[in-house]
Amino acid sequence: MHVEHDYPDLYWPFGQHILTGLKLVKAHKNMYPIYITNHGCGPDTAIQHFFQNEMQGREYLHLEVDEHTSKVGVITRLEAFLYSLQSQEAVGADKLRYGSGGCAGCTSCADNGKQIDLTHFDSVLVPDYGVYSDVIEKYARKELGNTSAMPEIVRVQPLKEHRTFDYAMNKEYYSMLIMLEELRCTVKKGVRYVMVAPIDEGSEVFGQYALLCTQELTRLGYDVTLRPFYLEDIIRREDHQAVYADLLEAEAAQCRQQASGGRRFFVMGEPMCIIKPYILQRNLKTVGEDAVVLMPLSEMLLFHMLEIDRKQEIRRQLQTWQALHDAAMNTPEGKLLYSAMDALRGAAAGKLDFCVGDSGKYRFAKLACLSKDDFSAAILLNSAEENTAIILKQLLEAYRKELPVPFVQIDLDYEHVAAKEDLELI
Repeated sequence: MHVEHDYPDLYWPFGQHILTGLKLVKAHKNMYPIYITNHGCGPDTAIQHFFQNEMQGREYLHLEVDEHTSKVGVITRLEAFLYSLQSQEAVGADKLRYGSGGCAGCTSCADNGKQIDLTHFDSVLVPDYGVYSDVIEKYARKELGNTSAMPEIVRVQPLKEHRTFDYAMNKEYYSMLIMLEELRCTVKKGVRYVMVAPIDEGSEVFGQYALLCTQELTRLGYDVTLRPFYLEDIIRREDHQAVYADLLEAEAAQCRQQASGGRRFFVMGEPMCIIKPYILQRNLKTVGEDAVVLMPLSEMLLFHMLEIDRKQEIRRQLQTWQALHDAAMNTPEGKLLYSAMDALRGAAAGKLDFCVGDSGKYRFAKLACLSKDDFSAAILLNSAEENTAIILKQLLEAYRKELPVPFVQIDLDYEHVAAKEDLELI
């Protein structure tokens, strides 16, 4: 039994095992699952919602083992669960059905890389990715055909005010909740949407954001089909050079607007926390008139590709990207934004070698390569439960005295934001 059809981009083996086992449980109405997790598990921030969606109202117990200080609490939860099941009638086996959740549960999910019939949709939905939204829209137009059949493109706008997140169960990444709320404020019932959204091959939770949001919008009664594309596949496109150049230009334009002022801070961390205008606006208020430079995702993507992809077929393309990156370093904005790739990879050597696909090595290396002549300090923003940030926190503390600029790491959730005292620590 496999779950590739319902969850084609699920890159965590244990997540695949959990959902596969759940399908076996669902085949029998007299079987009830107990889902054991811990509060600090990043993948479970996604899996818990896939799990809930699969159960669709059937009883199950979600047990976080680290919320109990003794076995008494666990026993009490188990006894309460068994008591709730006493009214359930055990009836033989139910017919096993595939596609009752996950990707198949989201109206429909267009296969990554295959053409879709645009006449089935009223609008193309582009989530908010800050300065990169223009690049995503341009990509969507090319990918979907850019013909007379192209539906209206709807750009999701950043949140304007703080909201409560009724979707939250207990430990979702803050940036994912913001993305979902922005989508909920944009979509309308009765409109058929195809959502174009970037994903990655893991290992952090970002690669599941688009599916999680699509699944929840579908549950709420909206008609949304997901059309994802892998960031790692951009390098294999014929226009990969133009796409990378667009990323560089978007970053330079933003830097020109924000890099002038009194002191200058480098803002980095979880990529989606750095992309989202609402998150930045809400958490950088105390910076005031000081200048900020945001971590460039083009450089992070290049670093990532050099780390994971050694295939001869794309080596020439990566050399093209690096040439564009190196040329951008010689511009006034580029001198603030970018670091020499050899320096970054040298700084990362021997640090977090077990981490692949989560930007952790790049984030450490970037902080290590900042110049104290250019920046007064670094501000690290991340969702409170981001696993990469939890690991980085230990590493950064060990190297704090060796790093060139002071820094503060700020954990964000839907209740807490960066406070004045956080920034005053710098």
